[in-house]
Amino acid sequence: MTAWAVLAAAATMGLLGSLHCSAMCGPLAAAGTSGGSRARAIAGYLGGRLVAYATVGAVLGQLGQHALCRLPMQAAENVVVVLTALPAAVHGVRLLVGRTPAKSQLVPLRKRRASGLFDVLASLMPRRGLALGLATALLPCGLLWSAWALAAASARPELGALAMATLAVTSVPGLLLPIVGADFVRRRFRASTRWEGLLWCALALFLALRPLWVEAHCAMPSTAEHAPFPVPRPQSPG
Repeated sequence: MTAWAVLAAAATMGLLGSLHCSAMCGPLAAAGTSGGSRARAIAGYLGGRLVAYATVGAVLGQLGQHALCRLPMQAAENVVVVLTALPAAVHGVRLLVGRTPAKSQLVPLRKRRASGLFDVLASLMPRRGLALGLATALLPCGLLWSAWALAAASARPELGALAMATLAVTSVPGLLLPIVGADFVRRRFRASTRWEGLLWCALALFLALRPLWVEAHCAMPSTAEHAPFPVPRPQSPG
């Protein structure tokens, strides 16, 4: 594929898939940019997402068209799902039982010493901002699988990185919508701590079930027949 064809395809996927990103990553983006310095968290999330997308694209472009068969992408996705769902669940349970951390401790993750196993695990996992943005490049997503295939088909690391970066940039509007919407709702309706805890637990459940949802969606015949780009399911080597 020519460079212009790859970039045009990536830009089209990002623009047309913007609402898809809003539904799939919008709740995570809204939760991950709440609290603390909002501008810093949003910039960190979007910047981390851009860097992660470009890095994955460069690796896939270097390995070429068989990259998705040679890399353990499914195992990596499962690990990232755990690393994002578990902190959300821990935070939600804390709010439900009344153990709310001080606001000044939401951004610096290691200001206080962890008091238990869950605290230690949660302190090492992505919860917001930059770390969460970096994790999104490997979350299960049908649109992302198509972009991976496109980056691999480019057979050039710099073109693969540019294709994935283009997708990340052109799909930003779909992420800003839930971020701004959540901020508006948060200011207008002051939810109780227990309601906030329930929302965090719901987010954790959404993340845990996301692989099954994506798998079922991409297995639909209409998706396979009418999608403008192939939607391959990453396979583990062997």
